[in-house]
Amino acid sequence: MGTQKKAGEDAMAETHKDEAAQEHSAGKRLMSNFFMILIPAVLAYFSVRLAKDALAFTGELLWLRGTLFALSGLTMFSAFWLVVSPLRRKFKTGRFLLSPAERMARLVEYRSKIGAGKPFGPQAKYWILPFFLIAVLLGLGILTVVFAFSICGCSDRFSWQLRTLLLLLAAAVLVIPIWFFIKTVQRKLKSGSFLPSQEELAKSRANCAKPKPLWQRILFAVLFLGVAVLYTLGPILRHLRHRPPMDSQWVLAVLWWIIAAIWIRQLIRPSASPCALPIAPEQPQTPPEAPLG
Repeated sequence: MGTQKKAGEDAMAETHKDEAAQEHSAGKRLMSNFFMILIPAVLAYFSVRLAKDALAFTGELLWLRGTLFALSGLTMFSAFWLVVSPLRRKFKTGRFLLSPAERMARLVEYRSKIGAGKPFGPQAKYWILPFFLIAVLLGLGILTVVFAFSICGCSDRFSWQLRTLLLLLAAAVLVIPIWFFIKTVQRKLKSGSFLPSQEELAKSRANCAKPKPLWQRILFAVLFLGVAVLYTLGPILRHLRHRPPMDSQWVLAVLWWIIAAIWIRQLIRPSASPCALPIAPEQPQTPPEAPLG
């Protein structure tokens, strides 16, 4: 009797575990679908905004117009690729997203091609997105600095406060490109290659796969929450000064609030890092047995 009761409790526990796993999987699919729609839409919006801003610069700022047009084209190309790629997958496999097995296979392929000492051609496509994001951050940081020093009426206190705020935002945005440039130069001087070595990649993956400590999750949640508040204050202050806020200010504010919400959720309910995705061990290839006789 006791054995049957224990077996029933174990079966019920397994049922609850399966239901929780299905709910978690459904939540992950929902978030993936949400970002699959959001990211291309945001990229397309900013591509149009960058093109409009580029048309406003004339005279001595023609170099800035060219930079903006280049960023606009790269942004629109990224949005187009993020739309076409899932549609092609849907047409071929019936799914917009990759299955766990497909993600595993792609991760194995990615790690087998990436890094210093390997041909750059096969791994060039993997560096396009990081380089593009660095270029976008660099462009946004420079534009923020230019906008901060082009504010009219800088004699009043509010304008000085707004300029200081914009320069702080520019410094926060430029941290990653500057760090990337310094790290790349150090890597070139040390190993002779701009690409990371296999030891550096392995160390980076191991650190990324570790659960984020509590202090780090608190830091990121507070940091992105502060950035979201700062980007929200801009249009609110313009409204209070009876100036219509620009559309892009509200879009940026919403985006930063989404990022802040993600990190706040990580603070409350931390989830596994994508770096912790397991890789199936390679099966040893045994030589065929010799025929008997």
